[in-house]
Amino acid sequence: MVARANAAAAQLAEVTKTTIGFTDVVALTHTPADNSTWLYLVSAEARSSVTTSDVQIRAIHDTDTTVFAAANYESREVTAPNDRFAFHGFYVKTYGASPGSQTISIEYAAEIDTVTVGVGNARIEGFELVADDKNSAGSATDNTSTDSTNWTDLTSAALTFTPGSAGDYLIVAHG
Repeated sequence: MVARANAAAAQLAEVTKTTIGFTDVVALTHTPADNSTWLYLVSAEARSSVTTSDVQIRAIHDTDTTVFAAANYESREVTAPNDRFAFHGFYVKTYGASPGSQTISIEYAAEIDTVTVGVGNARIEGFELVADDKNSAGSATDNTSTDSTNWTDLTSAALTFTPGSAGDYLIVAHG
């Protein structure tokens, strides 16, 4: 198995705020090798204290200001147990020569001042991709169904590959 560079950061305890404007929940700062490609995986749980205002959450590559995942969630239940929303995303970035220090972060904000929003179990994981890794995606077209009673197989996005060697493989799908 090929040894690979990796980096990780986490904020497991919930952090809260009552102001608009994005604030970091967790940030991962590292220096990738020259001309390397990295896969970043992000996840977190978010909540709002009221049913009339959103918690805003996003994942951003701070160094080049690319927002690669973003969502607004509005709670439907604010009494125990509170609604918690799963946030996740991934990002593939190829760096050039001398990329220097890079920062990936998960940020959050309240939609309205004075409304408490919280984010916890926030994780950022980065893995350097190597020559044998495949980085491919299926169709980026909109896959929708109007069938409200049956599951519909939306198979227009598919990945087929032949492993270069025996071993374990990570397959990431997002929809």
